[in-house]
Amino acid sequence: MLEKEGVQRNAAYALARGNYENYLRSFRKDGNLEPLYIPRDTKILDYSRSFLFNDIVNYLRCARYEGGYLFIDDIENLVDQMARRDRIEFAKEFALCTVRPGYANTAQKFFSCVLTTHQQASFSLSQAWGEAGLAAIARLEPSAPNSVELPLPQPDQAKEILIAHLDYYRTDSKENGTIKPFTQDGIETLLKNRQLPRVLLSCAANVVLQAVHDEVSEIDAKLVSKALENPAVVALPDFAKGIDSAI
Repeated sequence: MLEKEGVQRNAAYALARGNYENYLRSFRKDGNLEPLYIPRDTKILDYSRSFLFNDIVNYLRCARYEGGYLFIDDIENLVDQMARRDRIEFAKEFALCTVRPGYANTAQKFFSCVLTTHQQASFSLSQAWGEAGLAAIARLEPSAPNSVELPLPQPDQAKEILIAHLDYYRTDSKENGTIKPFTQDGIETLLKNRQLPRVLLSCAANVVLQAVHDEVSEIDAKLVSKALENPAVVALPDFAKGIDSAI
């Protein structure tokens, strides 16, 4: 059935037998599945594209899946490291896999791709996309109707993000939904000009470490300010115990 759907014979055999992971490992001498930062064998890139956009697509269609979403996070990690010529080549290859004829994925319109990136990287990628002659096929730019800009969360939204993380690590579920161990002025000081989630959570972690270091169970504005001025807090030897007592 898999071969009839277009899956290559060896891949179909591995999928049907439940040992597709071993099949993938066979393409590397070291049997590793981790991607190479700089591929020593560029054929691996060709194999990888064929695995995902041909064999896996046909396999899923055989299993009666009508489509799927392909999420690619932090695409700036690729684009920002590329020269202009490499970005154009990347755009061509990406288009071949996702919007231009060449793979089962595009023939069947199987995957809908969602890219997340910083604005500057999106401009770089859209420029390469246009220079590769792909703008007429699909618009890939910040102003396109299929682009969504996510604004920074408002203070109350940032507060909800912080509470969700606190709730996950609490030992007493009765305190879920509260700002404990922060006081109101403590959390306001922490949230001030720190709506970017990554920055907020990193700062919050430093604040909690400072609370452990100072052996206090309540985090007020004074402690937050102290922690943010001295982010390199050394944890106590009984770190886990300290966190437990602080939270």
